[in-house]
Amino acid sequence: MVDPEFVPTEDELNAAREVLRRYPQLFDGRPPPDAELIVAEVYRRTGADRFNLQYGFRQPVNALEECDLKWIRGQITDEEAAEFYTAYASREVDDEMLRTLFEEAERRIECYSRFLGEFGHLLKMPRRPSRRDLDEERLDRLVDEMRFESRLFNDEAFTALEFLQESRIEKGLSIAKAGDLLAGTAVELTYKVSRTVYQN
Repeated sequence: MVDPEFVPTEDELNAAREVLRRYPQLFDGRPPPDAELIVAEVYRRTGADRFNLQYGFRQPVNALEECDLKWIRGQITDEEAAEFYTAYASREVDDEMLRTLFEEAERRIECYSRFLGEFGHLLKMPRRPSRRDLDEERLDRLVDEMRFESRLFNDEAFTALEFLQESRIEKGLSIAKAGDLLAGTAVELTYKVSRTVYQN
């Protein structure tokens, strides 16, 4: 059942329409009137990247995504998937792990930058009580973008951050700072900065 407060974006609706076009067998071939909204809500909850993987709009880029698809399609058991995930998450730091960490940090910074831009724009505008709800809704949407689910397992993130912190120490660099916030690495600092936004 769709959240009554859910309002899909045009991108979410377009993705939902394409899924329903490609997979007419969904809903046992008898889609309900709100089928587009149901799939659009799945798109938002899942995130564009994982949604596109699951519904075949892009190919898997690594062994983890290949395992995900096999499990989703019932080609491997829960136990086999769990065994793979455990081994994958506990591996040594590698290029893929660091690349994912940096890409997500960059995405977090971009979201934060858009939030600050929109917030600053609203502060400069004259008060518009009739538009306040729409303004707040735009800000809430930008905050939600910062809450995206990481593609890294907790163990992977810990391994990568530990590696970066050790590298920073070896280079004689001090801790990363942003205002009153402190962190062992610049990447970790992006987590803390974005967290202050959606906690407040």
